[in-house]
Amino acid sequence: MIDEPEVHFSADWEYKGLKAEDIKTLSMLMRDALKSKIEAGGNYKVVDAPAPNVVLLRTALTELYLKKKKRGLMAYTPVGAVAKVGVDALRETLDKVDIIEMAFEAEVADSKSGEVLVNLVVKRGARKASGQKEERMDMNEFNETIATYGARLACRLDNARVPEAQW
Repeated sequence: MIDEPEVHFSADWEYKGLKAEDIKTLSMLMRDALKSKIEAGGNYKVVDAPAPNVVLLRTALTELYLKKKKRGLMAYTPVGAVAKVGVDALRETLDKVDIIEMAFEAEVADSKSGEVLVNLVVKRGARKASGQKEERMDMNEFNETIATYGARLACRLDNARVPEAQW
């Protein structure tokens, strides 16, 4: 089972204009990428109800720090010139900002008892600091990053079923 991911923004992020539907779409993109990678190997099927031998994956994108892209005067689209929905609308929003920092958090729990089996936190990106260059992530890189996390999670689940010598 994969719960809908949560999205939490950094308290000091500069860009405060993300629409509610963009946050929902971002969450669904994360869930879909994780589901796709977990099911890709054929060893796991994502289900909708607790059952024996079923785990619940809860995820969150936390400390999300966005920053407006630097754009030239000619890069802006006039209001109303383009009507988009869903992923296209999110892509349009994220075309105006970059992800500077984020943390991907996950918790795997037994779906029946709720017992937490494993927690993980993966931090990605960096703000400009003394002697350090700011890292920016666009929409495509974000999708690839989340897909990689899903593939790694599936690998870890596979490894949990076999002796360490076979990892």
